Amino acid sequence: PELGQEFYESGPMMVRTRIVDYLTDATKRGDLQIADVPLAADQFAELCKADLFPRMVFNINRTFTPAEINRVVDGAVAMFMARYGR
Repeated sequence: PELGQEFYESGPMMVRTRIVDYLTDATKRGDLQIADVPLAADQFAELCKADLFPRMVFNINRTFTPAEINRVVDGAVAMFMARYGR
């Protein structure tokens, strides 16, 4: 359990904190309308992994083309902005 916690704190948690900070600032500027910023940060992170992450984890694909990555990222941004954009 300690190793898992150390890994989380040294990687995923740091990324999450940065996303939360960015979204908080964007909300304060009026660029986004988010009531629960930590939830929105988690949602965005999960949207960015759609399709690609399971294929990588289950060793279906080890690499992805720029087009595959762009498809997922563009979809994540569009979905996120449809919910939280102003």
